[in-house]
Amino acid sequence: MVCSMLSGKELPKEFWPKAVNWSVYVLNWSPTLAVKDVTPEEAWSGIKPCVDNSRVFGWLMFMCLTVK
Repeated sequence: MVCSMLSGKELPKEFWPKAVNWSVYVLNWSPTLAVKDVTPEEAWSGIKPCVDNSRVFGWLMFMCLTVK
């Protein structure tokens, strides 16, 4: 999964740790046959995960800072 993500976005190997973290995150928040009718995260915490903040791996992100 990590190799596919890095090659798909043409990212260097320096992004390997971030890709591994994202892969684990996605797998924990995705349905699986190991736990029936819930995600692994929901089975562990008892709280249904919210995926509203999910983004595609490799998207550029810009941060705006407001100086007061």
